[in-house]
Amino acid sequence: MSGCTSMAALPALSGLTSLQMLDLSSCGALTALPELESLPALQTLDLGGGCRKLKALPDLSNLGSLTALDLGGCSSLETRLRALYLGRCAKLTALPGLNALQSLQTFELGGCWGLKALPDMASLRSLHTLDLEDCSSLESLPDLSSLPLLQSLKAAAHSAVLHAVFQGRGHSASALVSVVIR
Repeated sequence: MSGCTSMAALPALSGLTSLQMLDLSSCGALTALPELESLPALQTLDLGGGCRKLKALPDLSNLGSLTALDLGGCSSLETRLRALYLGRCAKLTALPGLNALQSLQTFELGGCWGLKALPDMASLRSLHTLDLEDCSSLESLPDLSSLPLLQSLKAAAHSAVLHAVFQGRGHSASALVSVVIR
């Protein structure tokens, strides 16, 4: 359906249980998406390339097979996202920039064993909770000193994250209210 510039809405997709890729890129008139929870095999959801009128996403939490999500060019997508849970995505190795998530308060990455690095988090000024527990491959931590509201950090006892925090690289440990070490 890529490039359907006059399509404003999609029909229900409930019967497409084997669908693996949904390419809606460059659908400039698309304003809403139907619920996608009935697409258990969906691996790729491409909304990039200018879905300029899309303001919100449906619940994606039941899409256990989703491996790629492209939101590039979705300029009307509201940045009200307050919580982002990517926990237990064991094969996730990198994250894109997070600059648009200025309202994000909770960011959970616990159990992302393959994650090696985090992008710059300076724009996440509303972040209260950061869960990096069981992110055993994480090699470095971006500067967290620009996160004035960060109150809770979860990390593994042996992690590079914890060493950076308590050695003063990345965050002032005195600003944290809760540090959970497992």
